[in-house]
Amino acid sequence: WTADYAGWLLFLLGRAAYVSGDQILLANDHFAVIEGCSGMRSVQTLTMVALLLVELFGRRGWHAVAILGLAPLVAFALNGLRVLALILNPHSEVVAIHNLQGVAILLGGLVILYVVDGLLERLRPSGDGDPVPARAGAPPVQPPRIAVVAGSLALLCAMSLAIAQWEVAPPAAEITPADVANAFGDWQAVEADPSGPDRSFLRTIGYRALVDRRYREPESAAPVRLFVAVGDVGQRYRSPISPKTVPPGSGWISEGEGALERPGAYGAHWQLMRSGTRRVLIRHWYEGTEGLGDEVLRGLLALDASPWHRPRDAAAIRLSTEVVGATSSALEDARGRLDRFEQALGGELESLRTKAARNPSSGLPNVGKVFPNAGFDPLRETFRNQLLTACSRPGILIAQLRAAGRTAPGEVSLGPRYGSGSNAG
Repeated sequence: WTADYAGWLLFLLGRAAYVSGDQILLANDHFAVIEGCSGMRSVQTLTMVALLLVELFGRRGWHAVAILGLAPLVAFALNGLRVLALILNPHSEVVAIHNLQGVAILLGGLVILYVVDGLLERLRPSGDGDPVPARAGAPPVQPPRIAVVAGSLALLCAMSLAIAQWEVAPPAAEITPADVANAFGDWQAVEADPSGPDRSFLRTIGYRALVDRRYREPESAAPVRLFVAVGDVGQRYRSPISPKTVPPGSGWISEGEGALERPGAYGAHWQLMRSGTRRVLIRHWYEGTEGLGDEVLRGLLALDASPWHRPRDAAAIRLSTEVVGATSSALEDARGRLDRFEQALGGELESLRTKAARNPSSGLPNVGKVFPNAGFDPLRETFRNQLLTACSRPGILIAQLRAAGRTAPGEVSLGPRYGSGSNAG
């Protein structure tokens, strides 16, 4: 969306630009809208600022809803202007300019929200939303005390330090690209692409194993690429369940798609994608997950770090092959190629599923784990040493000043002096 929006802004300015997926192609240059420039951080930050504004000004009802609903739209619009400025600015690669633009976006969004809030307040009918006076003799309503809130937070903090965390069940086996055979059926592994997977495009996709190999059958017009990203429940906030695992890399756009039937899979579909003159037919699905709702629930309740973890890590699987030619028969040839490859790949995928499993959990932690004994704790000892060092600094400074006062004029001593014939005692 951000790339399309920035391309539309360039069109309004009369600049020729072509948007291909997350890339913006100009006559003499090209730009990629990476995750950091997608606008999600701006949306989150400005939404939190809007929530603070609503609470500080005591906005209620539709007034508050309007401010909170407007914040993500304002952030997205301003982030598109930021991307446009980065494209048009010849010094956009300078980090200081990049950061300054981010601060300007936040301040500009805050000003817009403040102006809209003032306009809504002026349009509000007189008396609407005014506080209702309390009845005579009724005890005043006391707001929650800060001490209660602070005490509750301190109690939760103490509990998090005292109670041991659940231990994530270890994987059943490690997975490497070599775990997929070099040959199965009529398919033979070919030399891998030297560039490998586009890791700069995947970026925050979380995985503990990545398989990216190419196979070709005799007299085949094009190879088939196998891509498998196996997740890791130990990596918080990162997962292979992402639409970024669908395209082969950056700069691809969709020409068509449809659903597929895969037992036990989620989101199975085919997609025809294009980048320049290249066309690729893709089959993509997820295993080990029930979708976004399942992932959110497991993340909120930390189920994967408990005895109720999923039996195996989630995985994203993609099969792709190039469509050689522009005729309808070329597309049918690509479909047949994927059918034959997927049928021959069945045993190899089953082996990967077995290795993606998690070992059974050891069950509920015992008392010694929940309330650990006061033994040696490296983290606790490190914190203690740092605290003692910080507390001893004033004493060391006073001792150094006293030592400096006993030295000769023009001489400063920063500690005990040792020399030939001097008494080190």
